[in-house]
Amino acid sequence: MSLLNRSVWLCLVLVVTALGERVTTSFNDGWSFQLGEKPDPVRYEPVKIPHDWSVAFPFSTNGTGGCTAFLPGGVGWYEKTFELPPAFRGRRVRIDFDGVYSNAEVWLNGNKLGERPYGYIPFSFDLTPFLNQEGENRMVVKALRKPEPKRKKWS
Repeated sequence: MSLLNRSVWLCLVLVVTALGERVTTSFNDGWSFQLGEKPDPVRYEPVKIPHDWSVAFPFSTNGTGGCTAFLPGGVGWYEKTFELPPAFRGRRVRIDFDGVYSNAEVWLNGNKLGERPYGYIPFSFDLTPFLNQEGENRMVVKALRKPEPKRKKWS
């Protein structure tokens, strides 16, 4: 291979590497939460992620919650408002969840990104088509942990 061919290949590798650089950052800060069938913008309370709302409430003494066992179930709403950092503008942006228990639905700026049944399963969504490149973005995550008396939760 000639010196010119090697130089061209090296330049192509460097360009592809520079364009394909992946930046990973934590998105765990700045979340708020509320429990209820429908979200109320004034009822959100700050939480730290990861978060388990069921352990914040009194435990049941009879364990009739089925798969929720002695813990309360329900519908939880997580909300986060953020601005896209300048370094991310014009790039493909994805969010990766390590897991949401359970039956997650995710929205960005009012657009449903998708849903993920079950829990404890990693999933991700491409945010790029719905991101405000400049200005505020709002992400909402719904988690449904409903009691199912016919199922047994083992601990």
